[in-house]
Amino acid sequence: MKSFIFLFTLPILLVGCTFLQKTFKDPATNFLRRGSCLSIDIPPITLTPQRTSAERQLIGEDREIEKDGWLLASTRSTSRTNETVAIQDSRRVYREQAILEFYAEPLREYARAGVLGEVVDEGKVTIVPEIYAPRTGRFRSPDEVEAARRMGEEINKSRSYLLQYFLKKEKEKGSDVSSAERAFKAAYLKDVRPGEWILAGGWTRQK
Repeated sequence: MKSFIFLFTLPILLVGCTFLQKTFKDPATNFLRRGSCLSIDIPPITLTPQRTSAERQLIGEDREIEKDGWLLASTRSTSRTNETVAIQDSRRVYREQAILEFYAEPLREYARAGVLGEVVDEGKVTIVPEIYAPRTGRFRSPDEVEAARRMGEEINKSRSYLLQYFLKKEKEKGSDVSSAERAFKAAYLKDVRPGEWILAGGWTRQK
């Protein structure tokens, strides 16, 4: 089953992120919050059209079950619940990864201009103070800087979710969570190119 996310109420299906990046100057404003134009394969999910007796008992809508009756959950039901949660987690991971991919090129542009920099210890991006990186051209516009700030917030939200998901999986495997967290955050520094800014105690330019 194909699942698509639509942009506003356009009657056509937008299937190319590159198209969106070229069409809208400010993706943080025009692109729906936490949205993605990528097509993602999602396993089918079966929904029960009516509440089960146990659910009606819990919310007080079943008069046929005794007031003090016991509710029993089968292992099969628990398994299905776990499967549903796993599917939801996978969909969210794909979504957050798609957001980071969508913003990859705009982030690179803002980084080259000295507008956004990497915060080493946090694995996040933030505005570089102009005292360190004087802006030129259109990047001197307050609106452009504000657009970069909003985009940075979206990137940070996606990174934060993926980090928590990654750490949860590492914890389940019994791995050293602290080391895994440092490695995850450090991975973003591999994309920092010479001349771009990083924050590690103070602002410095990557050599």
